Amino acid sequence: MQGRILNRAGQQKKEVRPRSVIDWLHGLLFLILLYASLLWFAAAARMLYLPFHFWVAWGLNQFFREKTSRLPYIPWLLAIMMTLLPVDVSLNNAPGPPRFVPLVMGLAVPDSQLMKATVRGDMLLGGCIVTGYEAKSVWVW
Repeated sequence: MQGRILNRAGQQKKEVRPRSVIDWLHGLLFLILLYASLLWFAAAARMLYLPFHFWVAWGLNQFFREKTSRLPYIPWLLAIMMTLLPVDVSLNNAPGPPRFVPLVMGLAVPDSQLMKATVRGDMLLGGCIVTGYEAKSVWVW
């Protein structure tokens, strides 16, 4: 009984050990992978990716904190696949029922027909920078 420290429930407390270099490297790797995931989201700028990014962050946290045996490959793979899909979700409100509308991207001067179609909710105007990862259709409601 001597030398053991008990908590309020009478159970023996876990021994607190100082953090090793490996623990610090695991933490650094976690931050690097999380930052890389955020950079991928910033490059793709897709709304479908966001929930999967949180799943990846949670999985990375579990991997490094709980010392599980494998990285969260499935959420990461799904997150990357979500950025490469030809569809996305928009937070823009468009008149009419929820549906997919085409996304028009690129540096073009919108003519009157394009502007009328956008006001009607028949298409959505994107930005002027085309990276190749843009969705072709967007879900609006």
